[in-house]
Amino acid sequence: MKVKNKQDFASSEISDNIDEENMEDVANVFENTLVNGKEEPIAQDDKNLKKKDKRKKSKESAELQAAIEENEKLKDRLLRLQADFDNYRKRIARDHVDMIKRSNEDLIDSLLPVLDNFDSASQMVGENADESLKAYLQGFQIVQGELVKVLENNGLKAIEALGSEFDANLHDALTTAPASDGRAGIVVSEFRKGYTLNGRVLRASQVVVSAAAEENTGNIAEDSASQSEDVSAAFEE
Repeated sequence: MKVKNKQDFASSEISDNIDEENMEDVANVFENTLVNGKEEPIAQDDKNLKKKDKRKKSKESAELQAAIEENEKLKDRLLRLQADFDNYRKRIARDHVDMIKRSNEDLIDSLLPVLDNFDSASQMVGENADESLKAYLQGFQIVQGELVKVLENNGLKAIEALGSEFDANLHDALTTAPASDGRAGIVVSEFRKGYTLNGRVLRASQVVVSAAAEENTGNIAEDSASQSEDVSAAFEE
């Protein structure tokens, strides 16, 4: 068995002391490094990262809110444009319907004198006319009826004036006549028939209006004429 000499024991003890001292120094250095050298910058970086992340989230939130508001504005604008377009479409449809209704107005207006001639011819043939004339009148009235039917299908309607109260919108008062029943302002006679086309007055009826016996006939005629559109034009026609 090999026995260590004193020198070996001394060397071993010195080595153990050095190892313990080195370990302690290393521990101290590591502690100082973490506390004084590295740990503080790491903590600061973490705070900076948190602040940066917070600013980023705040920016993203603001951008999202701005996008939502912009979307609402665009949606509102779209709804307004859609409403305007619907109104435009409805107006165009109404105008188109009105144009169709009034497209034949000039033609129908030019045919009114023809209807007047039919009415005059029918009234000229009395009950005492011979059979051949009555047969001719019958065929004449058939043609008149067919023409009236076609015009009525296109919106023409005769104004029923006799016995109604005078209406300046529908009647042209040519003159007045004493009221047989005491009622003034009643249409008692019709010189020329009036017509409406699709609810609008195409031609007013030329009429005679009743006046009370004690009233001044001239004044009544003047009042009736002032309610008409153009009395002088009516007389000229």
